[in-house]
Amino acid sequence: MTLTALQPRTIIKDTPKLERAYIKFEKLLNELQKRDLPEAIVNTINTHIEALNALPDNEKTLRTQLKKGLKKIVTLLEKELQLVPKIITNRNGWLLEYLFLGFHLGWFLAQALEIWLF
Repeated sequence: MTLTALQPRTIIKDTPKLERAYIKFEKLLNELQKRDLPEAIVNTINTHIEALNALPDNEKTLRTQLKKGLKKIVTLLEKELQLVPKIITNRNGWLLEYLFLGFHLGWFLAQALEIWLF
């Protein structure tokens, strides 16, 4: 089964924020087209796309619904297929490294200055 296409809008070219959200959503759909997804997940994604296509051409509501739909689809893919976007794995990896580095720097500084809180 194939994914439903996102309806092109004329309002997108006028607002850069909406255009960025629209392009991000389209990139996700293009990447998902390349993969072999289960039919239940394709149906769920298609319902989100059909809801977006049914929205009127209001810039604010369309942008918020694009962001919400993107988040729902990504969380669905994370839970069901264990697919995680690359940026999330990089962000979590850096977060752990900085946490580890901060803990050790704090410990060495406390050792050097003999500052203890307990």
